[in-house]
Amino acid sequence: ANTDLIISEVADPGDFYQGRFVELYNIGSDTIFFEVDDWYLSRQTNGGTGWYDIHLSDTVLPGETYTVATKTVDFNTAYGFDPDRANTNISGNGDDGYFLYYGGKHNAGTLVDAYGVIDQDGTGQAWEYKDSKAVRKRSTSSPNATWTASEWVITEADTVNMTPGQHMNYVTWDGSTDNDWDTKDNWDNEFIPDASMNVTIPAASTPEIGTTSYAQCWDLDIDATATLTISSENGGQGALVVWGTPSGNVTTNCFVTTGQWHGISTPVSGQTGNSFYLNGNPDVWAKHYNESDNTYTYISNLSTPLGDMKGWMVWIDTLSGTLSDTILTFEGAAQSGTVSPSESIVRSQPGADYGYNFVGNPFTSAIDWDNTVGWTKTNIDTAIYTYNDGNWATYAGGTGTNGGSRYIAMNQGFFVQVADDGSTSGALTATNDVQIKHTASFMKSNRADNDYSLVRLQVSAEGLTDETVVKLLEGSTEGFDSRYDAHKLFSFNTNHPQIFSTANDKMSINTLPMETGFVEMDVTGKNGDLMTIAATERENMNEVWLVDNVTGTETDLTTDSYTFTYDNSITDRFTLHFSIVNVPEQNEATTLFNIYSSENRAYVIIPADMQATIEVYNLLGQKVKQAVNRSGFNRFDLDGNQYYIIKVYNNFKAETKKVLIN
Repeated sequence: ANTDLIISEVADPGDFYQGRFVELYNIGSDTIFFEVDDWYLSRQTNGGTGWYDIHLSDTVLPGETYTVATKTVDFNTAYGFDPDRANTNISGNGDDGYFLYYGGKHNAGTLVDAYGVIDQDGTGQAWEYKDSKAVRKRSTSSPNATWTASEWVITEADTVNMTPGQHMNYVTWDGSTDNDWDTKDNWDNEFIPDASMNVTIPAASTPEIGTTSYAQCWDLDIDATATLTISSENGGQGALVVWGTPSGNVTTNCFVTTGQWHGISTPVSGQTGNSFYLNGNPDVWAKHYNESDNTYTYISNLSTPLGDMKGWMVWIDTLSGTLSDTILTFEGAAQSGTVSPSESIVRSQPGADYGYNFVGNPFTSAIDWDNTVGWTKTNIDTAIYTYNDGNWATYAGGTGTNGGSRYIAMNQGFFVQVADDGSTSGALTATNDVQIKHTASFMKSNRADNDYSLVRLQVSAEGLTDETVVKLLEGSTEGFDSRYDAHKLFSFNTNHPQIFSTANDKMSINTLPMETGFVEMDVTGKNGDLMTIAATERENMNEVWLVDNVTGTETDLTTDSYTFTYDNSITDRFTLHFSIVNVPEQNEATTLFNIYSSENRAYVIIPADMQATIEVYNLLGQKVKQAVNRSGFNRFDLDGNQYYIIKVYNNFKAETKKVLIN
């Protein structure tokens, strides 16, 4: 018997749930006889005890599909023809697994192929397909009883994007309706291609991938006289993913604004400085970064290769002094397979100012820096740095500043840093698997974890802003944690307000142990500017107080912002104090009050919704300070070079801590 049967597509269309179906494909060389060999397609609901076994009938020839839908009439309404089989149990809503069994039902047969994980609810899992299409890549050559992410492409989809009966098809563009890749009638099989299909763009054709389109295929063959264009505009950019092998040239457009620096990389191969040249109208400057001395070198020859996976800082001059928009165009072969930077990833010496390498997204789609497959990162810190609207956006360990994100747009250049652990070089490679459907242009914030506390501070002046994040997380340290932290890179505009933690040679993202009570902060910018600091986000932070070490002003950032005049002769101006949210219930070990010291002061932070008494004792047992019915932020000046016992109590809780005053 032939058991070379796979689940090739799982559909849960976002616009018409009645259009759900599961497509099967005979990947072998022999006919499959369902009833003779006792085949079942089984669905498990929500990873629980609910199993529904569908006994399959009929035959499937080699290289043919078999589609099982919920109802024939609904399937026909959605796709214009009848399915091979209908059963109301084909109703998975994104979190139900589908499993192929041979020789019996799920409790008696042999598991041959799987979409999902048995006894696992798919919600939030890598295989979730809610309002989406999951299609098996053309490279899949045999069934797999263990669901494997690298075999699948899952994208949000409506009925127009589904491809029942088309697995591993060969499709050709005919452009019978318009130039839109996403118009079904423009393809000879009247289905939009997916990761299982080989695509041909014939002579003189001019298909266009729109700014909200995510085009994909397996192999792509573009005739030399055809033009395939990926569009770009403010707020959107098309995407093309060739999971197999591309042949022929792609034209990619990159929307940029004049009068500011952009981090740019080329998503197609064979580009030179001429790709940046706009015939002198307007003028363009392009420069690359030198790690050894933290400088940039400008392109002086239009034949200079732009390289693969290499970032460039590009400035396009304004016309008549007016900011405007323009398009950079790159034409060449799309990158596919494994790509690495054309220049070595290096660190010339230790220290926070070295080890930076300006690389770039090498593909014709957005990429996911946190993707669990597709990346090789050797001796490279987690943080990435992208230049965004006149300032650096950072992202590290699930947290971003200034819009920094795990998602890196097509054409985006970004900094990575070789780890400061004695390493003198690093390695970075990316495969097709890092590509994603993400049409937002440059920067959308994202965090992956929620077992942390966080405060986001923003400084603003003259309409410009900057952010920094302080995050508390188990397993982190006070030093620079390469998994979670990001250094501070400063805007090319020295008048741009900047805010940062001063530790570890200045940090934009500072992740610290959960017991941390304060962080030293500072700002830079234009001397004499009126600046405002505000807490724009708090997560699991009960109290956040900003202390101006010059004026002594204490500001509760949970309710107010702090405005001051910037003086560039003053450094290390601020201290941020905080306490995390902690609901004690009946747990005596739970900490409610935050008690700590720094230099010649002791600090106590009490939740704003309660009051407590604070008593400070020296080691002789003498009470030296007392404060009754206190709440919020409290500080005490104490004699140095000795320990003190601090007791904080109310009718609900009593806590005592020994602190050292220097």
